[in-house]
Amino acid sequence: YKKSPNEGYAFLAKINDRVVAHYSFIVCQFYNRKYTIRVAKSEGSFADNNLVRSITDKKVKVFSEIVVAAMKELKKKNIDLVYGFPNNLGHNAYKKGGFELKIIPLYISLAIINFLDFYKNKKKIPNPIKLLFIKIISFLWKKLLNIFLKVVIRSNFSDFRDLKKDDGKLISQLFNTYAKNYNEEYALALRNWKYYQWRFKDNPYEQYRIYGYFKKNKLLGIMVFNIKKQFSGSSMEIKDLVFEDKYDL
Repeated sequence: YKKSPNEGYAFLAKINDRVVAHYSFIVCQFYNRKYTIRVAKSEGSFADNNLVRSITDKKVKVFSEIVVAAMKELKKKNIDLVYGFPNNLGHNAYKKGGFELKIIPLYISLAIINFLDFYKNKKKIPNPIKLLFIKIISFLWKKLLNIFLKVVIRSNFSDFRDLKKDDGKLISQLFNTYAKNYNEEYALALRNWKYYQWRFKDNPYEQYRIYGYFKKNKLLGIMVFNIKKQFSGSSMEIKDLVFEDKYDL
């Protein structure tokens, strides 16, 4: 958290010099066409209630207190907006700290290549006849998809390659264009090479790939993704998209 490109904060709660809870934030610059805001994203948090009870012999709501204290400190640091995605257990503590609870729908788009993996993810076990049918459909679908990628898509690719530090200037130029074309009612996290290095390249949990789409040496789009092994195959998770034009997407 403290290695965030801008700044980061990690708050600790102690009882008798023993750490019983922590609450951490990463800080990013967000932009839209009119203004810049400093945003703190609530990240890692944990409170050891059993440890608290063993020290105090009573039930103490430590996490609520650390949320309130963190909000006061972030105000002193001139943070404009704080947000997070807590689980149900933390809702009351967050509201006590001044958060407003919003129900936001999240949509997942799936491009299925192997339908058998899809069934396994849903924990549905097809009967032998259905299993054979799914295998045949998956085989034919994969063949058709490969033909489409080779004939239709690849013919339009001038250059699609891994981005490096030397592409930093091109990345910043692309983001500036992307931000200008974006809906002015929304704010965007600033993307530059420093951000991509911290957020993806140096990520200790996942191995991400950062690819750029070029035409005549001009960067027109960026896609960040990682590959995960699943059952009989693999899945690709797209984590970030930046593009100059919707047709380049």
